[in-house]
Amino acid sequence: MTVVRSELRPDRGAGRHFGEIRRELLEALCGAFSRRDQRRKAEQYVHGLLVTGGRKTFRNIAAGLGGSAVEQSLQHFVTSSTWHWMPVREALASRLERLAAPRAHVVRLVTIPKTGEHSVGVGHTTDPNTGQAFHGQYAFGVWQASERMSSPVDWRLFLPPAWAQDPARMRRAGVPAGLAPETTPEECAVAAVLDSDLGWRMALRPVVMDLPVSQVASVMRRFTGAGVSAIVRVERKTSFTVADPTVPGHRGGAMTAGEIMASVRGLRVRAGQWDRHGPAASRPPLVTMVRVRPSCRVRNGPGTGGEVLLFGEWSGRQEAPTSLWATNMPTARPDSLLRITGLTQQVDEGLSRVAEDVGLQDFEGRSFPGWHRHVTLASAAYAIRVLTGSHHQAAQPTGLPA
Repeated sequence: MTVVRSELRPDRGAGRHFGEIRRELLEALCGAFSRRDQRRKAEQYVHGLLVTGGRKTFRNIAAGLGGSAVEQSLQHFVTSSTWHWMPVREALASRLERLAAPRAHVVRLVTIPKTGEHSVGVGHTTDPNTGQAFHGQYAFGVWQASERMSSPVDWRLFLPPAWAQDPARMRRAGVPAGLAPETTPEECAVAAVLDSDLGWRMALRPVVMDLPVSQVASVMRRFTGAGVSAIVRVERKTSFTVADPTVPGHRGGAMTAGEIMASVRGLRVRAGQWDRHGPAASRPPLVTMVRVRPSCRVRNGPGTGGEVLLFGEWSGRQEAPTSLWATNMPTARPDSLLRITGLTQQVDEGLSRVAEDVGLQDFEGRSFPGWHRHVTLASAAYAIRVLTGSHHQAAQPTGLPA
């Protein structure tokens, strides 16, 4: 596998007027709607997400656009209309390809707290970001990311077993009859990116799975089989066997990623004169890379998958690596891999600034189609914010039709 190279072009959104960027992006998205009234309502909803303060409920959005009549109209458009979200997402991704030249796709888990039991996909689980008990929805977003910007373009909602095994509950929530939910969040995350990477008419880019992956063998098998270059985050306790005969522990059987990194700590090297914010102001991180085989479950007991490259990154004087990754790109250079994994920081920073501002997690309905339509239009508002640098700034109404 080789990294798909993508030279970063200057951000064409920099310095351009908010209204100009918004019109250009909405014109591209509205081509995915078959009816004029749907295009008008899509513009209204995105506009409302951009200018409404506080929670982006139907009532709050409509308050600035015409009151109760507009509220009912927009609620029907999002929850009960006939338009499908995938063509709109593909149009958004295609336009962002032209405007921002993304280097990779970053898959990230977004947890959405809920108080009730009826929102589609809601359940009791543990938030992997905090380790705390969590009640709500698991959503996996796919971000197009470069060193200068990142924006979500596709989403997949995890349906836990309590939902997937209850046909009546699925039907009430409007989950399509032919949809086969994934059995684990990891499978859902992989499906999120492969659906868009393989189904849309755009160049394949490296994928970064910014969540701890436990079943590395099966995840990598899916990416490699699809011809997709991937880097996945792994935990220190994830099990591998060393495939390089020159590395300590080669004949020692299965070891954890943490143990392997400890055994090769003396082989660390500097990863070029670069850090995640541009030219290095201080010494670049230390890295080391080892060819390994991820442990997996087979019919007759434990086994190993195909070879991957395990690499760790150290900052400062820390004994343990600050991050651990595995990739199916065996010939990639350390600095190239770090440039790609560094995009996760760009996604996190953008998410913390913009998601609340555009109401990404504010959908108040309960249905599967409604949730997907809302996050699709919120992603369009998100893209406008990051392309214009206008987050947390009040945009002025422009007289969109009610």
